[in-house]
Amino acid sequence: MLMNLPEILKNQKAKARKFKPVKMSKRTEFWYRQQLKQFVKTMTDDIERALQQPQGSFFMDDAKGFQAISAKALMKVLEKYEKSDRTSQVENIANGFVSRGDAQNHAEVSTNLKNQTGIDLSAYLRNSPNVVERVNELTVSNIQLIKSIRTQYLDKVQNAVTQAMVQGTLNKDLAEQLKKLGEDVESRAMLIARDQSSKLNAALTRARHEEVGIKKYMWSTSGDERVRDSHAEKDGQIFEYTNPPADTGHPGHDVNCRCVQIPVLDVEQEKQITEQYEVNKVKEAISPSQYRYHVGDIEQNPVAMEFVKKHNLSTKEAVSIRDYTANSYAKINSQLREDKTTPSILMMAKVINNALNKMPSYQGKVWRDVDLPESVLSSYVIGSVVIEKGFSSSSYSDERFKKLPHRLLIHSKRGKIIQSLSVLPNEDEVLFKSGTKFKVLKRTQTKSYLLIELQEL
Repeated sequence: MLMNLPEILKNQKAKARKFKPVKMSKRTEFWYRQQLKQFVKTMTDDIERALQQPQGSFFMDDAKGFQAISAKALMKVLEKYEKSDRTSQVENIANGFVSRGDAQNHAEVSTNLKNQTGIDLSAYLRNSPNVVERVNELTVSNIQLIKSIRTQYLDKVQNAVTQAMVQGTLNKDLAEQLKKLGEDVESRAMLIARDQSSKLNAALTRARHEEVGIKKYMWSTSGDERVRDSHAEKDGQIFEYTNPPADTGHPGHDVNCRCVQIPVLDVEQEKQITEQYEVNKVKEAISPSQYRYHVGDIEQNPVAMEFVKKHNLSTKEAVSIRDYTANSYAKINSQLREDKTTPSILMMAKVINNALNKMPSYQGKVWRDVDLPESVLSSYVIGSVVIEKGFSSSSYSDERFKKLPHRLLIHSKRGKIIQSLSVLPNEDEVLFKSGTKFKVLKRTQTKSYLLIELQEL
């Protein structure tokens, strides 16, 4: 790497522009598909034609004598076909695919970077050492893949013919079997064309990004129903090239992955992307319409607005807390307690915790009325420490809002008063962060309920 584009932009006090990325063209993939399709067709036609040739005096479809002669003759054709050298044809296809893909990727990456920075890097990105190395690797790997198409097909045909000779299979049955093998090999060839086109684009995009000092990218999916869940979860997230996601790798790593990398050039851009990603996840958790409703509701509430400004809460933080008190508390807490969180709920929990960190702590007694199942109640043993995986709502008022069989008296150290944002401000709510630890001090059975006294740790 001889250039550091992010550093150049920083020194020039330039910011990455908002831009619409150029989408990956399908031209190279289409060319590769056509070449592989013709490669397969020529091969399968040759084999199927050999079976159809009369090989002796026995010309009855169900005559075992003819079957044996026909199958043996086909075996000779296979042996001859396997010995034929197709290396130059395979290399021409692989070289044509990679050279076209490289030219296409060069144009797309250069255009995207120019639109994003105003700097034309096309000449610099054309034949850099990093790119040349990737091009050579891609060429070699595709030569091997194309060769494997032929090898695997011929092996399967040979097995089918051998079985036909042993079992005395009719020619028409063998012909149908060979036709099915031909269809299978064509499907595999089309998969290779699709998958390798994505892998080539991802590998060369990374090489060109790293050549100009770009270390991070934003994951971007194709945005349709075919995107797998593990990839959809990453849409809009930022990753480092040196630290790929453990479950999927970088875009293009998984078979048939069509995701791409959008370069991240400066800290400000990274903050904007991260903020937008978090907002989108919160909207996903509560619905965009509900998000807008809460924004309007908060803006029309002077008490809520004063609270938001005083504690420097972001819009997504204020909305998350308000919706928690209205609708989402049950869904969030059940998922946290069962360790089965969706990405959107996990993000909303993170946003709520971040918001609570900005608020002053309430120190004093708070009350929480609950109906604990026996499996949970049994863990509240005097002297034990209980970890509440979800959020814990309580009230600094000792009024009983719900007549439930268990009442928690908590000595709060870091609970947060959130009534200014609550849809039920009269409940005087004090909220504890998810993952808070409590020590059990005392258990007292009264006439109406079991009182459990806790100390926040």
